[in-house]
Amino acid sequence: MEIIQRLSTRFWACSSIERPETNRAVVGIVACGRGSTLRSFTAKPRSQAFTMIELLVVMAIIGLLAALLLPAVQNAREASRRSACSSNVHNMTLGLQNYHSVMNAFPPGRNSLNGMEYSWCVELLPYIEQDVLSGRFNRSLPWSDPAGNLAVADAVIPIFRCPSSLIQFPGDIDYGGVCGSSLTSASWVGAFENGVLIELINPGDVPVRIADITDGTSQTICVSESADRPPNAGRWASGYNCFSHDNGAVNALHGGEMFSQHRTGAYVGFADGSTKYLAASADAVVVGALCTRNLGDLVDMSAY
Repeated sequence: MEIIQRLSTRFWACSSIERPETNRAVVGIVACGRGSTLRSFTAKPRSQAFTMIELLVVMAIIGLLAALLLPAVQNAREASRRSACSSNVHNMTLGLQNYHSVMNAFPPGRNSLNGMEYSWCVELLPYIEQDVLSGRFNRSLPWSDPAGNLAVADAVIPIFRCPSSLIQFPGDIDYGGVCGSSLTSASWVGAFENGVLIELINPGDVPVRIADITDGTSQTICVSESADRPPNAGRWASGYNCFSHDNGAVNALHGGEMFSQHRTGAYVGFADGSTKYLAASADAVVVGALCTRNLGDLVDMSAY
């Protein structure tokens, strides 16, 4: 009987004692030779940390996913900004149409009569839901008059700003009125008056009507992106916020003509109220033809 008890004790002592899922002290019996000893020990938990190789693999996967997703995110954001810009141009051209319906003519691009020097945007205000600003603007004073109009001219109007533009300041605008072009003519004569939003200088000068656009309203640009101009030309109230496009294709010259931060082209508004994206790859002569109203230039817009 004593031998059986010893064998039984030796068997259980040498069997499983450790409990890995716990970290508390475990008491076990360890048989050594003829005697048995009562000992206590602590079970070591399994390590849960990442190895260096695992960390490097995870970092490499994250970097690869970021490289794949970042261009897609940027493209989605730019598509949203382009959509907003197109809407801005569309609303401005519709405002010009409504102005023409009331006044039977388009507004002057630059009203220089009596030294006023304010732009087409001032006349456009009531037709783009800016009646309050329009009522505060004193048309008997220059646009930059410190006591009368300068505070109004500093107003930030969302429809006048392209979301992709980089420069912002009080009264900023990223769109300009097109008063003509010399690209389809050998002479500069008439470049500032063969478009739609022309300059009025002398008392006998009159603004352009739809009947004067003999090239067709669907082939004559009246508004274009002209982003990130300096403050002397890039303010919506200033008479310098209209230009003759004379220096090449779209986006060829930064600072005063058709230019945008969309890289591949710019949004333009036509005299019939439509809006199109004019590609930077369009030939300069074609762009010039679209900026003039009465030179007999016909352009196939399906190619652009």
